[in-house]
Amino acid sequence: MEPLPYRSVGRLPKPEPDGRGKVVGAWAPVWLPLGVLVGLPVFLSGAAVTLYLIPGRLIAALLS
Repeated sequence: MEPLPYRSVGRLPKPEPDGRGKVVGAWAPVWLPLGVLVGLPVFLSGAAVTLYLIPGRLIAALLS
């Protein structure tokens, strides 16, 4: 039986020959806070719904 061909999965790119990292755009520092500002209300609303529903279901299950 022949071995399977080697395939790399998720390898990092080789470093640049000049030793410098990848150049990022001028807007790069904006994307993280923007993502947090957009994602935080979604996360908090989901957490509030979860915390509201789980105790009620737990109490109903214990009382039945």
